[in-house]
Amino acid sequence: MILVFLRSDFVVVLIVVSIIFLLIAFVKNKLDRKKLFKFEKSILEKPYLEIDLETIIVEGFHYSENIDVDVYDNKIDSTSYTNYSNPYSLGNKFHKKKEVTRFYSIVKFTFDYKGSSYTSKNKIPIDEVSLRMQLLTQKRGKIYVLDAIEDEVKAKEGMTKFYLDLRFLNHDIIRWIGI
Repeated sequence: MILVFLRSDFVVVLIVVSIIFLLIAFVKNKLDRKKLFKFEKSILEKPYLEIDLETIIVEGFHYSENIDVDVYDNKIDSTSYTNYSNPYSLGNKFHKKKEVTRFYSIVKFTFDYKGSSYTSKNKIPIDEVSLRMQLLTQKRGKIYVLDAIEDEVKAKEGMTKFYLDLRFLNHDIIRWIGI
């Protein structure tokens, strides 16, 4: 009888702890999204430069990588999967190594601001052809200027930050490039 009581208490505690962790993750995600939207709103209020996106140089790279997958072809972290979990579950168990191709592009461009020329070289995890097509379709882009410090001496020392607006790509992760 006591053993059954302890088991039920343990289950209740386990459920409560799980719910607390889910709530913490949910609130953290909400706060991160709120900070992101606040950051975007503050950038959109700043002055911007227009650039011709057709002049941007895009270099594409691809490479092959072997990853561990389960029966359903889901990627498994090779350090965390276990072979001794539920024998009736096929998920999260090593099944085979699968070769996947990864793409990324390096974007290079120059622009002028207050008599100085700036060069940017950034890595974007999108394949070269798709990125070039979207840049050519968009034609014009905006670089937002954030003067972190209004003092002219510190602004000359490179305290000005630039952000290239890439929201037109409709990508979940890539919305801005810090230059």
